[in-house]
Amino acid sequence: MYLTSDLVAARAYAADYIVPRDGAVVREPGDVYEAEPVGAAAPDPDYAIHWPEDFIRAGEAVIVRVVERAVIMPADEVSRARLRYMRWVDDTPSYDDDGYLLPSPAMREAGRTREELRSFGRWVRLSTLTRDGRPKAPERASVAPSPAR
Repeated sequence: MYLTSDLVAARAYAADYIVPRDGAVVREPGDVYEAEPVGAAAPDPDYAIHWPEDFIRAGEAVIVRVVERAVIMPADEVSRARLRYMRWVDDTPSYDDDGYLLPSPAMREAGRTREELRSFGRWVRLSTLTRDGRPKAPERASVAPSPAR
């Protein structure tokens, strides 16, 4: 069980709740609870280095109260809530406090600057960029030729 003191992050995880149903995975709005860990708790390994007290895991927890039911957040808000905690392999932040992408080690090696990356806007998705920080070319739809008549 994972717990956080960050309400925005909790809402994002609840809004992106995944439920196995009939052999498929379905996303549906989840709930946010205030909860207390029972027994030993440890930092969540995904956040342990920088936020060991804000994100923890425990074997079980007791629900104190319901904070919000059926949380719905736009996809960009869910991304924003998660991306603000993201870090590069060299442990530098991936985004600044305003949501602009900061260069990764590979991007810095390729000469990309934070000023250049600002042109992509706030909370840019990494899937839209190459490893060295250039925009990916749009994928082209392939069209099969019509059979000869």
